[in-house]
Amino acid sequence: VEPMPPANPLSERVFGGSRRLMHIRHRVLARILRFGTNLLFLDTDIILFEDPYRVFKSPPFSEANLLASGDVMEVNTGMLYVQNVSPDGPVAWAFAEVVDRLLRWAEQPDFLMAKANPHVATNLLHVTWEQAVFGDCLLSTAVGRPLFASAWAYQLGGFNEEWMARHTALLGEAKCSKTWTGQPSLHLAALARSSDIAVELVRLFRPFTSGTWPDEHGGRGVPEA
Repeated sequence: VEPMPPANPLSERVFGGSRRLMHIRHRVLARILRFGTNLLFLDTDIILFEDPYRVFKSPPFSEANLLASGDVMEVNTGMLYVQNVSPDGPVAWAFAEVVDRLLRWAEQPDFLMAKANPHVATNLLHVTWEQAVFGDCLLSTAVGRPLFASAWAYQLGGFNEEWMARHTALLGEAKCSKTWTGQPSLHLAALARSSDIAVELVRLFRPFTSGTWPDEHGGRGVPEA
């Protein structure tokens, strides 16, 4: 049985109920990837009418390690396919980092309460939303250092567009993406209902802090162990 985070107002409010199920999901996914196993995850509101592997195993997706809908700055975890990843590579790190961040925040709530502006009623729920946390972890692998763009985006009672623009610029500076415009397979063309397809591929790296937590990136994002 998966243990509950330590009992405190934060863990009871944002790590209980359905949120706990979402957190357990990421713990399971992280463990699977540590074994080097490919995985396909689908939310329960997704129905497959055809074999998805016909698309996953055809260019350009066949050369990708992680497939998800959305983009790096706003990824959707409702459909995830992971293949051929190293147990200690950037993709496995991203899934494990989601678990680590959430549990460390739950264990030391004072840190998160101080960082996340607890006066905003919805803010703590957003900070601990596993999809937002995964997006931050994925952005971290694209840029090469731990980032908390979505976690601290709701500052001073509203969405901080300047803050998000700064992180979007970091993604551009990393020059980690390329656009694939090759000839799609028949299955992919049928799925997209077009033979004119552009797919964004992003190169991922294992993030490192180099011992620094720049203030312009929000400073330290997790409490010290």
